Amino acid sequence: MRTLAPLPVDSALAPLRVALQSYRAAVLVATPGAGKTTRVPPALVDEGRVLVLQPRRAAERHRYHLCRLMWIHRLRPCRH
Repeated sequence: MRTLAPLPVDSALAPLRVALQSYRAAVLVATPGAGKTTRVPPALVDEGRVLVLQPRRAAERHRYHLCRLMWIHRLRPCRH
C-alpha cells in the first residue's frame, strides 16, 4: 500500500472527528491545496454522511450567472 504525502489538513482530522461526535456539522477552513477535498471526505466517510461544499466554486457560478443576466439585459458590463 502506498503512503500519501502529508498535507496540512492531516493534523485537523482527529480534532474534526471529535467535534463531529458532539455536533452535527463542522466547518473546516484551510488554504487552497491543504487537502480539504481530497483528505477530509474519505477520512470521515465511516463516521456517517459527509457533505462537502465549495463556496468559492458556488460563488463563482453565481457571479457568472448574474453577470450573464446583466449582460443579456445590458445593465452594465461584467469582467470575467
